[in-house]
Amino acid sequence: MYRNLAAAAALLLSCSPVLAQQTPSDLSQVPVVSQPQATSKATPEIRAARKAVREACMDDVHTLCAGSQPGGGKVMMCLKSHKDQVSAGCKTAFEHLRDVRKGA
Repeated sequence: MYRNLAAAAALLLSCSPVLAQQTPSDLSQVPVVSQPQATSKATPEIRAARKAVREACMDDVHTLCAGSQPGGGKVMMCLKSHKDQVSAGCKTAFEHLRDVRKGA
């Protein structure tokens, strides 16, 4: 067992100078990760409608969906499951987003 550990340590130590030589010397060589394509394809009208939904439904999210973790559409699914309880402004914002999406 100790022989295997010693061999693994020797292998890692022998590779470290090679890996150190291959790292970029400055940050201009580091590849930049872009945003997902679905976000960048949204029209300005859709982005504005999404922002309106976030603003109009903020109070509803805090009262109805306090336990929902953001991400993956969980908050939106929570709001849809409570569609009879959301405020009129939130419903209107959702309807506007739906209409903008149909037109796009």
